[in-house]
Amino acid sequence: MEKVTIEQIAKLADVSKATVSRVMNQTGGVSEKKLQRVQNVMKELDYRRNLVVRGSSAEHTKNIGVIVPEISKPFYARMIEQVEKYAFKKGYHILLASSQMSTEKEKERLMALAAMHVEGIILVSLAREAMPCHIRLKKDKMPLVLFDEKVEGLNYDV
Repeated sequence: MEKVTIEQIAKLADVSKATVSRVMNQTGGVSEKKLQRVQNVMKELDYRRNLVVRGSSAEHTKNIGVIVPEISKPFYARMIEQVEKYAFKKGYHILLASSQMSTEKEKERLMALAAMHVEGIILVSLAREAMPCHIRLKKDKMPLVLFDEKVEGLNYDV
C-alpha cells in the first residue's frame, strides 16, 4: 500500500502543507471551509497518521497489539498475561486495548494499532461478520490472530 503524504493531501485540498499539519494536529487557525476540504481529502485517500516515533523502523517495531472485549474479566486477564509472557521471551512487547464490548471501539482500536505499525494483532472480536476494518487489515497484509471466536467472511491462514 502506497503511503499518503501531507504533500498529496495539500495538493488535492488546494491548501498549504502547514494548513494540513494544523488540521492533523488540531492546533486551530484554519477556516471551516479549508478544514472540511482537508478532512474530505484525508477520508477519500483513507489517510492514516503514522504514529511511529521518528527514527524507529516501521517494519520492526517489536510490538504486537492485543484487543479484548473487557480487560477485567479473569478469562481475558489470564490470556493477556500468557501472551505478554510469551511475547517478552521472544523480544516483543504488547500494546493492550479494550473494545469495551463495542464493535465501533473495536474498529477504532484496530485502526489505531495499525497506525502504530504493530507487527501483528491478536483480536477477540465482537463482530460475527467481517467489518471493513478487518478487510482493510487483510488487504494491508497485517498479521491477525483471531482468538476465541470466528468472524464470518474473514479468512486468514490458519
